[in-house]
Amino acid sequence: MSELSVFQPPFRKVLEGTASRQQMYSLFNRHRQAPFDEKRMTGSQYAGEWFEVTERDHDRMSEILPPLFYSGDMFAMREFIGASITSVFFTLSVGGRQRWFHGYCDLAEHHSCGEQSVGLPCPDGMRNTILERESRADRTMNASRLSADVGEGLLPVGVNRPSNDGSSSSRSDTMSGSSVS
Repeated sequence: MSELSVFQPPFRKVLEGTASRQQMYSLFNRHRQAPFDEKRMTGSQYAGEWFEVTERDHDRMSEILPPLFYSGDMFAMREFIGASITSVFFTLSVGGRQRWFHGYCDLAEHHSCGEQSVGLPCPDGMRNTILERESRADRTMNASRLSADVGEGLLPVGVNRPSNDGSSSSRSDTMSGSSVS
């Protein structure tokens, strides 16, 4: 019987939301029960996986060992999973706010990466992919949240909504719906 080839995208978000410290360590070890084959020995099983972490965990990881390198908004851990695959932590601005991410990158690809690198399992390619995906998710979430808020009669602070008598009123508490002035 022939072995099926499974398409695996170069980058894969492996957890929705922000990982707790316990989840982060579980994700670090998620392939420990995998067969001891070439993918595990080279670390390619991990390459391209990423998830969001807390600022505290990001900072803690930068203090554990001296990083292998710092490059602007990212640093790489000194310990390798296998071959040239290691943990890279990112500080990125998404939707106007700082967020922190962890990913497994192939540092052998690091020098062949540039600003246009999306799809290569290198740090710059991962950064670009995370920014593109999370910016899209942030825009979608904000649009759906706004339409849900409008549907429920909730509007952002300072936005006037018409009242039944034709005048306008301002909502002072946007999310609880408890006080309208």
